[in-house]
Amino acid sequence: MLGALKAQIDFGVPAIGGKDSMSGSFMTQNGENLDVPPTLISFAVSISDVNKIISPEFKQINSRVIILSPDYDENGLPDKDSLLHIFSVINELNNKQQILSCSVPVNGGIKSMIMKMCLGNNLGFEFANDFIDDDRRCKFIIELAKDNNDNFPELGHTIAEPEIIINGTKFTLNECEKIYESPLNQIFPVDYEIPYEIPDVKPEINLQRINNYSQNANKSPKFLIPVFPGTNCEYETAKSIERSGGNAEIYVVKTLTPELMKRSAHEFAMKLRDSQALMLPGGFSNGDEPDGSGKFIAIFLRSQIVKESVEHLLNHGGLICGICNGFQALVKTGLLPYGKICEPEKLSATLTFNAIGRHQSRIIRTKIITNNSVWLKKYNAGEIVSMPISHGEGRFICDEKLYCELMRNGQIAGQYVDVEGNISMMTCDNPSGSNYAVECVTSPDGRILGRMGHSERVNENLYRNVAGNYDLRFFESACEYFMKV
Repeated sequence: MLGALKAQIDFGVPAIGGKDSMSGSFMTQNGENLDVPPTLISFAVSISDVNKIISPEFKQINSRVIILSPDYDENGLPDKDSLLHIFSVINELNNKQQILSCSVPVNGGIKSMIMKMCLGNNLGFEFANDFIDDDRRCKFIIELAKDNNDNFPELGHTIAEPEIIINGTKFTLNECEKIYESPLNQIFPVDYEIPYEIPDVKPEINLQRINNYSQNANKSPKFLIPVFPGTNCEYETAKSIERSGGNAEIYVVKTLTPELMKRSAHEFAMKLRDSQALMLPGGFSNGDEPDGSGKFIAIFLRSQIVKESVEHLLNHGGLICGICNGFQALVKTGLLPYGKICEPEKLSATLTFNAIGRHQSRIIRTKIITNNSVWLKKYNAGEIVSMPISHGEGRFICDEKLYCELMRNGQIAGQYVDVEGNISMMTCDNPSGSNYAVECVTSPDGRILGRMGHSERVNENLYRNVAGNYDLRFFESACEYFMKV
């Protein structure tokens, strides 16, 4: 706490926030002792021009990499004035767009941080001959633009070969990565192949079924977004819809009492009849209880008054989409893959816990297998797009017979692929371990779509440090379906 106070005084900054763990020993009601270890959690947030945000991974070969270190006092702490000068130098370099990447060594020192900066884009690094490592903090490792000729202490330079060279000794990045990931790999495996043979089946596409635009033309189609307890993507979804030309209405389903639940079902049903599309956003509805994700939403959709409005929507050319938690609900109602609310059959598809046994949050690549859906008309078949995922129950399960049927019918719209565009059962590419690498599924007529990838979480200037084809055409495709006259 005194260290935090000293930092505030030295740098003239206020406290943003913090939380003590209430460390100590306590007696529970049933007489058990509870020991809470002393911890302090601090957090802070800042803002900046997005064009000045620098990520840590090395960007190009033959870059000069420097290290800026402050002076230290008798206690081994950075000297205030020296550190403030370094801040000023870094800010000036960044304003001149002279910094390609920047990072601060923490646990493991400089060598450890260099390794992480190399792994980002698989670029190697060669240390200068006079390199000496130590564990003192507040140092800055900076990759400079090639036109920079300032006289800074040089740490080394980036190289094309995927290796790190220290005093003539070479360490391959592949070797470093395996060692880095190995301690917890048995508990949290990061890269293994799920043995699963994918049949060589191609879509038998019938474009005629979706070539016609909606007869319910609307210059600003209305998308109804229900919010259930645990939903957490409604705002991103609404923003993406409105950015694409649609009109988004968020409706909170009230569940505190049976009376409120009944009233919510009635109000929702009426609103849906006045909408052109139903959008089920991601989240963890009802805490993913009971016994799996999406069941609470599915029960709500199956209620008679809501079910009738869903059928009315579909009978009048409307669209339905479910992302993540919403996808789970669509599968549990039968809307996917059958296109109608029905009782699930014994061999129906389902979504269940990730094969890896834990939540996954990362960027994935999905290949558009067919654009035979209203939601995908602005894509090209075979196109590979990147998007974030965040789920614990995203594993699509179906038997081979159903998979082949869906694939021939053009209902398997997206599959997980590796960096080379190959359908993949590796957990680094297919993080949920979905059967046949299925990521996106549609109804037979293509107007209902469900996917695990968060299309709504794609926006300009996001994921700048992760290469990929990020696009904004998903909601545009749906809006165009209604706005075309």
